[in-house]
Amino acid sequence: MANPGPFKTLQIFVVNSNGTGMKQLTNNTGSNLVPSINGNGTLIVFYSNMGSAYQIYKIKSDGTGLTPLTSTTNAVNTYPAVSSDGSRVVFESNRTGIMELYSMYSNGSRLTELTTNNGIHEHASISSDGKLIAFDSNATMVGNREIFLVDSNGTGLHQLTSKPGDNANPVISGNGKYVAFQSNSTGHSEIWLIGTDGSGLRQLTFDAVDDLLPSINYDGSVIVYQTTINGYSQIMVVNTSTGEIDQLTNNQDNNFSPSIDGTGSHVAFQGNVAGFTQLFLAIQVSGTVGGASIPANRFALLAPFLVTAAVVVLIGGVFLYAQHWCKTDSQAFPIDILHRYLNNLARIRLHRSKRRNNSAL
Repeated sequence: MANPGPFKTLQIFVVNSNGTGMKQLTNNTGSNLVPSINGNGTLIVFYSNMGSAYQIYKIKSDGTGLTPLTSTTNAVNTYPAVSSDGSRVVFESNRTGIMELYSMYSNGSRLTELTTNNGIHEHASISSDGKLIAFDSNATMVGNREIFLVDSNGTGLHQLTSKPGDNANPVISGNGKYVAFQSNSTGHSEIWLIGTDGSGLRQLTFDAVDDLLPSINYDGSVIVYQTTINGYSQIMVVNTSTGEIDQLTNNQDNNFSPSIDGTGSHVAFQGNVAGFTQLFLAIQVSGTVGGASIPANRFALLAPFLVTAAVVVLIGGVFLYAQHWCKTDSQAFPIDILHRYLNNLARIRLHRSKRRNNSAL
C-alpha cells in the first residue's frame, strides 16, 4: 500500500534516572518500537522493521550487540517483553496465520508457542525469573477478555479470572505471586489484584471514572495506575496492604503510562509539558499526595517534531523509551502493523479499544 501519511521513524534511547546520559541506541530508517529492558539495565529487546518485516531484536544498553532474535519472511513479530533476569522473552507473532504468543530464550533459542487458537492474546507480562507469563485474551466461551497464565515453556495454560466485562492489561509482580489488572465489570474500569494461584481476588479502586494501565512492583505491595481527575489524566499509587491511595501528580496537564520499579520507590511516566510529551520520574511514591517529580528528558522542547511514543520502563536506574524522528522517505507501512500501532498509541493516551471474538480455548 502507499504510505498513508508522513510517518516518522522511532529510535530507541536510554537515559539515566537522574536525567543525564541520554544515549541513542538505534539509528536506521525503520521504526523501532516497544522497548523492554532487563533488571540491571544491560539488555534491551524491541521490535523493528529495519529489515522490512517486523522482527524481534536485542541490543546492549551501551549500543553494541544489535542482534535479530527472530527471522520470518511472511510474518510479523511484535510487542516483546524481557524478564528481569534477562533469560526469557515473550512476544506476539502471526507466523501461523493468526497472532499468537511465543516465548524464547534471550539468545533466540527454544522458541515455544504459548497459545494455539484464533483469539486475540495481548499485553503479555513476564515474571522476573522468566518462568511465568500473564496475558489477556478474548478466547473465552463468552468472548469477553480474561486474564490467563502460562509457563514460559508452554505448559500450565489456564484462565485466571472469570468476571463479567473485560479484564485486561495484566501485570505480574516480579516474584510471580500477584497479577494486577484493569476490569470494567463494575461499569467503570477499576484496578484489581489477584494471586497467581487464583486466591485473594479484590478490587483496589472504586471510582466513577476509568482507572487504567496498572504497573506493579516486585513483591506486589505497590501499584501505580492512571486515572482522570478534573478532566486531566493523573498518576495514582495504591498500597495493596492498606488500600491507601495517593495522588502522585496534580497539574493541569495529562500524565499517563506509569511504570514502577521493583523496589516500589520510583515511578516513570509520560507527561505533557507546553504541548510536548516528556518523560518524568517520580521520586516520592507514597505517603504524601502529589509526590515530587523531576523531568527526565527536556530534549523534546527543542525539537517541535519530536514526541515520545512508547511506554516508559524504569529498571535499574535507567529509562528506556522510543522517540519519533521525522522521516522523509515514502516507506510503506503494513496495514496490520499500522492498525496495531495506532491502537497502541490510543491505548496509552486514553484506554485500549475493546475487541471481541467468540472463539474458545
